[in-house]
Amino acid sequence: MSRSPKLNALETEVQFRWSDLDVLGHVRHTVYYDLCASLRTRAMNALGIDIKAMQKAGLAPVLFREQCLFKRELQFGDAVRIDMQLSGMRDGGARFAFDHRFWRGETLCAELEVEGAWMNLQERKLSALPEEWQAKFEAIESSPNFRVL
Repeated sequence: MSRSPKLNALETEVQFRWSDLDVLGHVRHTVYYDLCASLRTRAMNALGIDIKAMQKAGLAPVLFREQCLFKRELQFGDAVRIDMQLSGMRDGGARFAFDHRFWRGETLCAELEVEGAWMNLQERKLSALPEEWQAKFEAIESSPNFRVL
């Protein structure tokens, strides 16, 4: 699979630190989840949906499911590229899903999926996105297996 070297808000490169390893010298499973959360946060910031905008709108994302499929070992010193795509959304954007992939060169090493929703912080109920956010959210590259949630 051909991969573009250009980095943007939906792709990042990482090198693992000593503290990212388990006793076997492999990357700890929680590191995968943390890196994907960081990438999603960067993507939302790039779209103008940062913490201040969320606080002003009274909305915050909540996750219902995170699942990682580990395909190849990743170890200290590995240069890895992580990308993400929108893999699902409900009309109005109340629910969302993202696919993340970890690449070492051309080798797919892990796939992580998340499903979540936007919560109205005052009502403590799920909420659709403001219209101006919906268009931004829909501009995120869609996964080939995109589905309506």
